[in-house]
Amino acid sequence: MARAIGLEINADYVVYGSLTKIGNYLSFDVSILEVLGGLIPIPVYVEGMGIENIAGILGQLAQEIMLKVLRRERIDQILITGNRRIEANAIKAVIESKEGNLFSPETLRSDLKSIFAMGYFDDVKIDVEDSPKGKLVNFIVTEKPSIREITVSGNKKIETVNLLEAIDIKAHSILNLKKAKEAVGRIKALYREKGYYMADVDCEVKYVNGEASIHYTIDEGKKFAVKRIKFLGNTAFSDKELKNLMSIKEKGLLSWIMGTGILKKDELENDRNKIAAYYYNHGYIKAKVGEPEVHLEEDGIVITLPIEEGPRYCIGQVDIVGDLIEPKEEMLKKIKITKEVACNREVLRRDILALSDMYADQGYAHVEVTPHIKIDEENKRVNVDININKGEKVYIDKIIITGNTKTRDKVIRRELKVQEKELFSSTALRQSSQMLNRLGYFEDVNLTTMETAPNKINLKVEVKEKPTGMFMIGGGYSSQEQLIGMAQITQPNLFGRGQELSVSAQLGSETRRYIISFTEPWVLDTRLSGTINAFNWMYEYEDFTRDTKGGEVRFGYPLGIFTRGYLGYRFENVDLSDVSEIASVFIRKSKHIHLTSVISGSLYRDSRDHPFFTNRGSINRFSLDYAGGPLGGDSQFLKGEINSGWFFPLMWDTVGFVRGSIGYAYETKEGRLPVYERFFLGGIYSLRGYETWEVGPRDPETNEIIGGNKMIFFNAEYMFPISKEMGVRGVVFFDTGNAYDDDEGYDFGNMRHCVGFGVRWHSPFGPLRIEWGYNLNPDPDQSQSNFQFSMGGLF
Repeated sequence: MARAIGLEINADYVVYGSLTKIGNYLSFDVSILEVLGGLIPIPVYVEGMGIENIAGILGQLAQEIMLKVLRRERIDQILITGNRRIEANAIKAVIESKEGNLFSPETLRSDLKSIFAMGYFDDVKIDVEDSPKGKLVNFIVTEKPSIREITVSGNKKIETVNLLEAIDIKAHSILNLKKAKEAVGRIKALYREKGYYMADVDCEVKYVNGEASIHYTIDEGKKFAVKRIKFLGNTAFSDKELKNLMSIKEKGLLSWIMGTGILKKDELENDRNKIAAYYYNHGYIKAKVGEPEVHLEEDGIVITLPIEEGPRYCIGQVDIVGDLIEPKEEMLKKIKITKEVACNREVLRRDILALSDMYADQGYAHVEVTPHIKIDEENKRVNVDININKGEKVYIDKIIITGNTKTRDKVIRRELKVQEKELFSSTALRQSSQMLNRLGYFEDVNLTTMETAPNKINLKVEVKEKPTGMFMIGGGYSSQEQLIGMAQITQPNLFGRGQELSVSAQLGSETRRYIISFTEPWVLDTRLSGTINAFNWMYEYEDFTRDTKGGEVRFGYPLGIFTRGYLGYRFENVDLSDVSEIASVFIRKSKHIHLTSVISGSLYRDSRDHPFFTNRGSINRFSLDYAGGPLGGDSQFLKGEINSGWFFPLMWDTVGFVRGSIGYAYETKEGRLPVYERFFLGGIYSLRGYETWEVGPRDPETNEIIGGNKMIFFNAEYMFPISKEMGVRGVVFFDTGNAYDDDEGYDFGNMRHCVGFGVRWHSPFGPLRIEWGYNLNPDPDQSQSNFQFSMGGLF
């Protein structure tokens, strides 16, 4: 009957069957009959649950009928065989064929290539079989051998651990011959960085019991250094002047310290660009610096840089046109290019940035400042028209803070110099980034803007937090106390609130010092900071023991980006005991001074670019203490100090540092300046050739150091990189200074001098400082030299 109906309606196939429903269970049992073909109907069966899902069940039935009619089959199962180390799921993840998909030989061929591309197999085959429910596809793989070991021989100048790091292949991983051969190039590159340009590397792979051993044989060859840098075609600037611009230097006497004389291709390309920029900035706008020629000679490397200088162009007329927010005359005064004789690209670039910032600080975030250059070949002049399109004013809609898992949004937001609904300001944005970096809580700070409307943007503040807790340990050695130990634990971001808690201790055979300190940087959500200190220390001097207990309250307020003012009060109770009968009269007078009540004020300015590896900036402090009078207490004095240290970058990534310090203490009532408030010099932070507190006036009767009521000292340092990668710097220094008695003035002819050297390392455990000082004019009872160190770390 089904065939007759099909013939009547001229159909190719007829589908007939039944629907069975038992509770929620549904099943369709149908047959497909080819009207003009086979005699036996093809059965099709699908099932499902719930009458509400009948549409989906019918869709599945239709798909099965289509497959039968078109004589297509599904993949019933995919097998992975032959794999021992590589997971089957990892292989299945790279192929397109999936169980239940239509069987496609073309897709299988693509899958074969994808499995080979994994790089883990020597051979891949596909076996396909029929099953009642479709095709059974079996990917038969033959794995490459695993790497048993990686060895290196012939290396003397580079440690094996560094070579294995460059090879970047791990034992027990799957052998990839391509990667093994590529490692040869990385080893050679590592040797070239050290000056071994003729180093030869051979890679050999041996197979034993299904495993591979990779061995690299190295012939290091001779070390070559840059012996000479030559220039061809330069007449405007001397070879010396051009060499000073370059990072690559000729080998010299200090090359073993400074790391100079090594040829690095990326540095050479940068040097080429530096020289070209130098010409552009001196009017040679058509200058060309050709490809460097490198010649390897028997005794070193010769680098030759060809230069085509071209004519020198002077600055002609400069004009500012477009959307001006100030009178043109005033704006022309703010740019520097008008004051240049020769055309200077760098000055023009800075002028463009300055004008852009000027507009951006007024809310014109999308300002376009475009210089139009017109060259007057006849007069060799460059005329510049600076065109400004200010656009619309832009407001900050929302500030979005991300990346802070510990630090609270409030702590970050209060450091920002921009606020929601305010005009955009590029200067305020830069200052905000600087302030967040200066907190010391973040490894990375990134401020980006996203436009939300024609005149609105969102500011996204992305931070990456770092460990902020710090422990520090330090020590020193003296003939009196032998080894002195110091330890400090500080958490500058307590519970993510930006508060600081610090506990420190110093212990020696004759010293005990404990301090606990808590700082709230934003008291009552204002820019006023508050600090509370409590301390207890004891020191056994030769003729007495000082035991001090007390506390301090101090408030601070910012007076600029880098400057802060402080006002505080300190109260301490001092007990001098075990006073020797032959002690100095200054010490015996201090025995009756117990209570000190001090009010102190100070100004502090810190513009350093890094707290430990500073390259530029300064750190300055002025402090004034007043004790006694209406404040009460036994001490009566006025004491002031000025400290100023300046860092400045020098050539070859070296840094100079100079510091000066001067202090004066005045007794407002005779005999009321305690000996421990007087000035003593010596130690790692003043005169490094002397032990701590070893420099100062002496009692004429007992020869004891009793300190001065005034002091002055200077430090000069030259810091140079030893290993940039490891964060190690060397330092040589000269210190000079002295402390003077009440009846003496500041006497520059009576100064104590010392020289020395040291190493500073930003180690994984924190900043490490090791310094040795040599005393140039010691007293008979003083050591000729002194060694001290300090070390700290993060947690």
